[in-house]
Amino acid sequence: MKDHSYPFREIHIPADRPEVEVSAAWDEGNFFVVVRGEANRKHLRDIYDALLNKDAVIAMGGNANPFANSGLVISIYSRLPKEFLDRQIEADSDHYKLVKAAKKTGIVQRVDDYNKKWQKDNPGRYFGSPKGYYSLSPSWISDEKKSKSKTKYSVIFWLNPQQQDINNFGWFTVEELDSWLAGDSDCPIMKKKDEK
Repeated sequence: MKDHSYPFREIHIPADRPEVEVSAAWDEGNFFVVVRGEANRKHLRDIYDALLNKDAVIAMGGNANPFANSGLVISIYSRLPKEFLDRQIEADSDHYKLVKAAKKTGIVQRVDDYNKKWQKDNPGRYFGSPKGYYSLSPSWISDEKKSKSKTKYSVIFWLNPQQQDINNFGWFTVEELDSWLAGDSDCPIMKKKDEK
């Protein structure tokens, strides 16, 4: 390995937090890591060397909670176990299939088309569409839910809508989302008068 001059500077973790050995933050263009202790400084130098030697992997950590944010993970590729790498390849392949299956339903495009038309009909307003959303994310539907909902699709969507005074959030089938777009009064996404 090359000997690099490390772009480290001394930053102190507050003394009233002795349990904190590693702290980090990031945004769209930068990240920083603060460590305490010689072992952690060595690990940080190893990661820095791996980044420079193109032996690092940067990813978002997994999270079983679909509503929580994932953490940033920086790993040294050559030190990752083969079983772990195999699981990641399988997860990536599954995600690719999910995205493809979701796109095939066309529902996101239909919702986006509705919102583009609404914006065109309401110049200068970028928010406020009754079908606007913050999140419309797919997941595989369970066999039990598929059988109960009688959907023909293998995916279901998490909808976090704008205008939550008139729209419910939650997991919805493609058919329920189409019903929402059509303005059907029995659509489970649209709040009933007693829910508002």
